[in-house]
Amino acid sequence: MACSNTGSSPNGAPTVALESDLDLIRLLDILGYDKAWIGEHHSTGWENIGSPEVFIAAAAQGTRHIRLGTGVIQLGLHNPLVLLDRMILLDHLTRGRAMFGIGVGGGLPSDLKVFGLDRAKAGERFEQSIGTILRLLSSDKPIDEKTDWFELHNAALQLQPYSKPHMRVAVASTDPRNLEPMGRLGGQVLTGPIPERVPEMVKHLKRGVKRGRPRRFIPADNALRSSSTRARSIESATRLAPATPTSSPCCPTISPSHS
Repeated sequence: MACSNTGSSPNGAPTVALESDLDLIRLLDILGYDKAWIGEHHSTGWENIGSPEVFIAAAAQGTRHIRLGTGVIQLGLHNPLVLLDRMILLDHLTRGRAMFGIGVGGGLPSDLKVFGLDRAKAGERFEQSIGTILRLLSSDKPIDEKTDWFELHNAALQLQPYSKPHMRVAVASTDPRNLEPMGRLGGQVLTGPIPERVPEMVKHLKRGVKRGRPRRFIPADNALRSSSTRARSIESATRLAPATPTSSPCCPTISPSHS
């Protein structure tokens, strides 16, 4: 898996940078890469995609095969029903190529700070949100939910997922509290080059599988290669890219299908 961690300068031309990222994803689709992950950020200006769903909708129009994931949406910043409605809409618009990547947030600490959150509070919100998302996806009846930051009354999905039983879900986390819900959803894990942690992570995923019995179980989608290998992979792709200014505010994590 290749990871791109470059950014777009706040003093640069953001429209050109965004077009460059779209060009890169179109190229990766042609080259046979199977996944690109687009993150959500709201501070610093270096990683300037505030809505990965909108970016994915644009990228989907110029690609045919590559799967496009939110990598990741910070759950504590969104009402879970509104967020799920948007992702299911994207699931339909992409004919099942959209992936729902979620996380606590804090990869850029300033993202939480601007919303008055710390890591602990964001983690609490994550757990509340993923629990509600699980209920909305699995319940045949409307649900009620009340927390200190969102309320739902007689809430149900107005649109069922295009993908069955639902779009692919992934979490960026090594916290057991976050991994077990992924097992229940048949989800994936986005992680860095930490192979020594994988057996423990799979154990927690399997616990969730036993509780939720999902139709499919994909234990991990992780970047276990060395940083130099990932760098060479993305460098080889960008060498063939159109001659546009190099930047990547979306910071995609890309997994080539041929590797």
